[in-house]
Amino acid sequence: MFCRSILIFGHNEISVIDKQKHQEMLFVLQQANSDEKQAERSWLME
Repeated sequence: MFCRSILIFGHNEISVIDKQKHQEMLFVLQQANSDEKQAERSWLME
């Protein structure tokens, strides 16, 4: 849920932010997504 709201915010702001900031945001989103997947996986393992 949290990641999804960041994603929506990011898409709305892309035209305002310069390209470097956009790249940083994408990287952060990818990190958050992979962390979320790992958390799901460890939860399923239990």
